[in-house]
Amino acid sequence: SWAAAGGGGGSHQTQIATSITNINTSSIAYVDIPDMSVTMTTGANPVLIFFDASLVLSGTAGQWYQVAIVVDGAVKCAHLYESDGNGREAPYSIHWMETLTAGLHTIKAQWKVSSAPPTVYHWGSQDRIRKLTVIELK
Repeated sequence: SWAAAGGGGGSHQTQIATSITNINTSSIAYVDIPDMSVTMTTGANPVLIFFDASLVLSGTAGQWYQVAIVVDGAVKCAHLYESDGNGREAPYSIHWMETLTAGLHTIKAQWKVSSAPPTVYHWGSQDRIRKLTVIELK
């Protein structure tokens, strides 16, 4: 349980970055996912981070893309999606929880591909929102 000593638990603050713009990358090094950055001043509390989007990889079987959660410039976790060569849109979600030091923090989602090409896409629309959610727990 993450409930604080002396009772409590719950959310202290939440920040959400959303976007519906069309974006893509063929970078083989991590690059920022556009509009997926949150700057938050926290106490020395656990922070829960979620990234969600529908992504498409235009590549052949065996090629991949990877999404990472980055806190203050350090990759905290990453998840790889390998293509079966069909180029289907798929829901993608990654999360991370960590107790941060008190102070100002920058949380981002970044992405990369296995080789150039392929290209990974997010085709934004009202029903295809990409979202980075950061929740400081108390």
